[in-house]
Amino acid sequence: MSNGEMIEPEFYRVIPDCGTDIDLSFAIELSLAFKYYKGLSAVKVVYWAGYAHNKVPSDLSAACLELASWNMNRYRGRRVGMTGNIRGAGKEGEHFEMSMPENVKLLLEPYKRKTI
Repeated sequence: MSNGEMIEPEFYRVIPDCGTDIDLSFAIELSLAFKYYKGLSAVKVVYWAGYAHNKVPSDLSAACLELASWNMNRYRGRRVGMTGNIRGAGKEGEHFEMSMPENVKLLLEPYKRKTI
């Protein structure tokens, strides 16, 4: 097996094996045969999901850009998303702002996973 070769389906299985059209977390289990394969030191898993780069809905794209901008504007000392450092009175440490702007929340609401 050389660089970039696909692994044949009989050498791995996806758990649970119920198809990819269901919104569940999956795991990949490799065959024990790979344990004895000389020269194999790593397996690369490629996962494709979501929208193609030119098919992202405009409101979702705008929400992502606004959220990235908001986080970058809160950049403090190499840490994105920080509201600042507080020192003294036993409150020393880094503090992060806990919520995103309301306009971003509204833009993301239609894409939020909902429990039925």
